[in-house]
Amino acid sequence: MSDDRREHILRVATTIATEEGMAALSVRTVATRAGMGASTLRHYFPSQRDLYDAVAARLFHAQLSDLRIADASIPATDRLVECLGQFLPQDDTRTKELEGWLTLHASAVGAGPGEQGSRLLATLARQGRDRVESWLAILDEQGMLRQTAPRHHTATLLALLDGLCLSLLTPQSTVTAEAAHEILRTVVVQVIVAPATKESTVALLSTQGGPRDPPTCRGPLLRPGPTGRRTTGEVAAGGLADQAPRWVVRS
Repeated sequence: MSDDRREHILRVATTIATEEGMAALSVRTVATRAGMGASTLRHYFPSQRDLYDAVAARLFHAQLSDLRIADASIPATDRLVECLGQFLPQDDTRTKELEGWLTLHASAVGAGPGEQGSRLLATLARQGRDRVESWLAILDEQGMLRQTAPRHHTATLLALLDGLCLSLLTPQSTVTAEAAHEILRTVVVQVIVAPATKESTVALLSTQGGPRDPPTCRGPLLRPGPTGRRTTGEVAAGGLADQAPRWVVRS
């Protein structure tokens, strides 16, 4: 019964957040919609932060899947790229979906940052980090990763994803959704997956136009533009440290 009531509260709170935004969440509002007193709700969620984090986690996990990450019969590179690719728009028609991501960062770290925006960004950043770490942990157990501290791999991938998302939103950027997924694959091959494995060779060939699952993207990768962007090869050779936007906050 206790679990049922907690689930009912979460369903009501998630509906409110979906329809009216996270800013509409409050213990009193959720309790009223759930048909109970605020003191009863606090038995399951002692603070508004607990409720807020639980709803944010539910919304976040609803958008991400572990896909085939545990299937050792599939090349490790393909599995990881598939999972990480969920953070990026699948094609250029869906790039506008990233505007909410940018708005969230602006409300949290821009001029006059709001407490609620900062809290939501911190929660989602933690959820994203935890999910990426869980994917890497599975591959690490299978011996598929380079021998680097797992947190370094996680930080590298999250910084790359943030940079790609920002590039996709930049006016007149040379980065397309297709190129973003190819850049992600290149970094996974050259920085994350252990080079001595068969997986590495297969994935590297796929970045050069060979067959892979899912289907190949045959568009051009990054080309030098008027802003001095570097090619994919230069990024991989020069490292990622100077590629990540410095203003992105990771909790």
